[in-house]
Amino acid sequence: MIPGYKHVDSFGPDEDYETDEEIEYVTLDLGTIEPTLVPSSSTYRLIGLDTPTPYLQLSGTKLKGQHQSLLGTELLFTEASDEQHQHHQPQGKKPLVHVATTERRIRFKEVELKPKGEGAAPDAVASSTSKSSTAKKVKTQMDHVMGTQAGSSRRGRGGKKRGGTTKSQSQAQTRSSGKGRAPDAPAEADVPPQTEPSEFALDPALAQADPTES
Repeated sequence: MIPGYKHVDSFGPDEDYETDEEIEYVTLDLGTIEPTLVPSSSTYRLIGLDTPTPYLQLSGTKLKGQHQSLLGTELLFTEASDEQHQHHQPQGKKPLVHVATTERRIRFKEVELKPKGEGAAPDAVASSTSKSSTAKKVKTQMDHVMGTQAGSSRRGRGGKKRGGTTKSQSQAQTRSSGKGRAPDAPAEADVPPQTEPSEFALDPALAQADPTES
């Protein structure tokens, strides 16, 4: 056992114990509908006061609440009773009596409650519409990327072809420059100039013909 505590089999009567009640006031802020709705309502229903989203019903009007933290303390006053009004204040004025202080406030806003079945269908339609639009965007981007890659591939093949043409032209220029430098060489004897054989394509039919017939 813990020091200072005693084990008992049963507790004594409730009269042997003292009970303390703690009263806490909460301000309900109804906004602009308070002056017209509160006087015309005789009963109200308050649900979930200790929950993050309490609900209040006044004469068929449903309101959703939200807790607010206050920087200071609010002072709550009420109108004085008839006896206090006669002893302390002259006629025509309504005195106020301090009731309590509070540090909690719940701001309510009018809402319209709907069953779950009615709200689920629009959500499903919106979800399917969002998915279809996303699929269209992805398809458009893929088509754009594939088109760009195809264009780059075609340009790359064209570049190789141009490179081959340039190489052939370089070889032709080299041969022509070689023929140009030949007369500069010292000639020891009169040698007839040699010409390079011209390249031509033979017709396959003429190549197979017998040269004696001519």
